Amino acid sequence: MGNDVDHSYFVVPLLICLGFWIADSTAYYYQRMTRKNMNKLFKLIAEGNELTDLEISEIEVNWKMSAFNLSMSLYFVLASFSILGWLLFYNKFIG
Repeated sequence: MGNDVDHSYFVVPLLICLGFWIADSTAYYYQRMTRKNMNKLFKLIAEGNELTDLEISEIEVNWKMSAFNLSMSLYFVLASFSILGWLLFYNKFIG
């Protein structure tokens, strides 16, 4: 009885993975937004000091990019493994 596998073995890791994915993508979004605002200030400071040869790049920020950038691929892989295991368990291939 104590060695039985149930759905919680797949749901809990999936929920943990999704929670970390959301937290990490939110932190990434606000980090990029802060960098974008800092670059605006750098441009204003450069213009005020008449620095014309300084290149400050434009940073694009959106939620989709934050959730699906390369550093988030680990969460996608872990969630995929959890879903795959759950499907295998549900269809009685494992258990």
